[in-house]
Amino acid sequence: MNCVFDPEPVVSAQIGKSLAIRLTELQHKVTVIAPKPSRPFGFQFDNLSTETSKFELKHLNSYVHPASGILGRFRESISFGIASYKYICTHAKDIDVVYMNTWPIFAQFAVAFASKRISRPYIVHVQDIYPESLTNKLAGLIGFVSNKLLIPVDRFVLRHANK
Repeated sequence: MNCVFDPEPVVSAQIGKSLAIRLTELQHKVTVIAPKPSRPFGFQFDNLSTETSKFELKHLNSYVHPASGILGRFRESISFGIASYKYICTHAKDIDVVYMNTWPIFAQFAVAFASKRISRPYIVHVQDIYPESLTNKLAGLIGFVSNKLLIPVDRFVLRHANK
């Protein structure tokens, strides 16, 4: 599960592609699951394609929000999480391990929960420190409540990960 992937010209997308290629070189069958390309905001993807001769790339039908904005990004995380959960549960027989480099909190939780549900190990790519980087910016009661709600979700994802 990669929240961004080639041809998106962002570092996480290229890391995911390099990892997929390397795993196939080591004789692993790799399927990359990602939303439709949308990053960075305003970038045109009309004539760009991804070379996938070494691995399979499946774009899930989920909401994308390339612009900044907390509500749009939350919606994007929830949407990709739901689509990822459905994919994992539907394709359980084809999955040995799940590597996730996905949107924090909701999408990560959905992938972790689905992986546990089908009894498959999962690996979490930690790139940013969430939810703390978000909730520390929120003041007063909103920040306190956000921490109390989101930290346990993050804790579940990280504690149940195999790596």
